Amino acid sequence: MRKNTRATLAHWLTGEPSATAPAIHTDGDVIRSYSTWLTVRTGETHAIMNMTKYTRTTSVHQNAILADLEARGFDVEVVDDVPIGTRNSYAPFIVGGAK
Repeated sequence: MRKNTRATLAHWLTGEPSATAPAIHTDGDVIRSYSTWLTVRTGETHAIMNMTKYTRTTSVHQNAILADLEARGFDVEVVDDVPIGTRNSYAPFIVGGAK
C-alpha cells in the first residue's frame, strides 16, 4: 500500500482528518481521491466503497483500501458507476441512512 494511502486510511479508521493531499485524503468520515468519494463509513465496521474505474492511480488506492478493510473484518458494500467529481452524493448508496 502506498504511503499516502496508508496514512489516509489510518486517519479514517480513527475518524480523524488527514493532511489534504489532492490524490487521497479524508475528513475522518469519507476518503476522497481529488474531489470524488471513494469510501464512506456507515457503521463501526461497515463501509461503502466506490470501485468505479477512473485512473490507474485511483484503482491502486481503491484496491488497497478494499483489501485492508476486508482484512480488518469490515463489511464493505461495493458500488460503481459513480460519476467522477461526485464529492458528497453518496447518500443514495446508504440504505436506511448512516449508522
